[in-house]
Amino acid sequence: MAASVTNSSASSSSHGAGDSDRWDAATYSRMNFVQTMAGDVVALLGAQRGERVLDVGCGDGALTAAVAASSGAAVIGTDASPALVRAAVERFGVDARVVSAQDLAKHPESQDGSFDAVFSNAALHWILRRPEERRGVVAALAAAVRPAGGRVVAELGGAGNVSDVISALMTAAEALPGGRSGAVRAAVEAALPWWFPTVDEMR
Repeated sequence: MAASVTNSSASSSSHGAGDSDRWDAATYSRMNFVQTMAGDVVALLGAQRGERVLDVGCGDGALTAAVAASSGAAVIGTDASPALVRAAVERFGVDARVVSAQDLAKHPESQDGSFDAVFSNAALHWILRRPEERRGVVAALAAAVRPAGGRVVAELGGAGNVSDVISALMTAAEALPGGRSGAVRAAVEAALPWWFPTVDEMR
């Protein structure tokens, strides 16, 4: 695959980068358990030789490259983190671009229905954090695939994910002065970087 890094103005991230890139590629690479557990969703994707696949929230590109190598598909990665996209290009030779999922709709090349599939692994719970952005992101993913036979295959954390972590944060917040007020709890919930939906919330 050809390697490229293309920048896009991105106010929010496929992987939660925000205005500053808080992702460290070396640390991300060491935490590769998510990629190693992606066998089922990769099998569901079923990428085939000659297909074009868009990997949204590709991270450091390890899984993107693996899908391309095992299937023969042309896989293009996007992520809002410049550090992770750089790693995807330099370490794995991925054709990766710095584009947040929220900005996909601004890029005609990703909205022309020319992809056979859109793929996303362990990223949508970061991407869909803001309620006002959810419908637009999902519509952009759908617009990327060809109208007849195109597919969107994604995996994300569901309701109850990291519940112990969130519970510990709430307990710590409640121990602060005034921590048992509803305002403190609401502030903690607003600061969480993820959204772990139920099946009904995703419909």
